Amino acid sequence: MGVIENMKEVAELVKQIGDLELNRKIVNLEGEVHELKRANMRLETELHYAQRLLKLRQEMTFTEPFYYADGDSVPHCPAYWNAKDIAVHVVFVANREDEMHWHCPNCDHHYYDKKDKTEKPRPGAVRRLPYGGGRHGWMR
Repeated sequence: MGVIENMKEVAELVKQIGDLELNRKIVNLEGEVHELKRANMRLETELHYAQRLLKLRQEMTFTEPFYYADGDSVPHCPAYWNAKDIAVHVVFVANREDEMHWHCPNCDHHYYDKKDKTEKPRPGAVRRLPYGGGRHGWMR
């Protein structure tokens, strides 16, 4: 028998005895037990999400400029992962001659990943960063 069932049984016995003050205390105690059960359920849910996040953090690896989960070849948005601990896949846009172009549909960042990382920029050339931003980008 659980705590709630035991409380109800005790409340019935107190009712039969006729002690109103004791019955009122039992009813209040029942309410407190219900609140404790709700709080316990909330904590169990929070623990479950925290454990999932911890597991995901252990699985994520950084290979510039993206994060990758173990066994997942599609990269995740570094802006979302770094700021919010949310793993959001970026969408492949184009495979250009010198770079790969990716886009995050959630934060609208555009990422340009150079194929040749040793390439030096031409003098006077405007450098494109891998975190290209977008209309909501953090690097403008």
